[in-house]
Amino acid sequence: MGNDVVKSSRLIQSLAVCTIVIVILGLFTLVYLDYDNAKNASWQQVTYRVMDSMVPFQERFHEEHQRYAVGAFDRAQGDKSLSNMIDWRPSVTDSNRYVAHVVGNSAFNVTATSKDGRSLCRMYPSKQACFDLKRYLPVAL
Repeated sequence: MGNDVVKSSRLIQSLAVCTIVIVILGLFTLVYLDYDNAKNASWQQVTYRVMDSMVPFQERFHEEHQRYAVGAFDRAQGDKSLSNMIDWRPSVTDSNRYVAHVVGNSAFNVTATSKDGRSLCRMYPSKQACFDLKRYLPVAL
């Protein structure tokens, strides 16, 4: 009978330790996910601010040439075609690639893509999110 009590006591202790470990891992996971979400939100805010800084340069170019400038700015790849056209450079040193596309004569899109593949797109001067047609089309097209 003594062995049965010892075995059941060890089993209860093992279950208690496993439960504590699972709870701690769950808490660490929640903390990490919250950190990751905050980091992504911070990247978005900074990137939108950099994208917004392009508007005055594009508007000046539009007044002079009756069209918006098209090009890219990628510090890592050395692509500064957009910077050469409108004299714009990101206000912060980052590794994002910024690409401007014209939408008709009255608007332009700016797409920012990070090295890890995250991207943001905004239409200017309205500052609305770009419409992603791929998201709404069937794959078979």
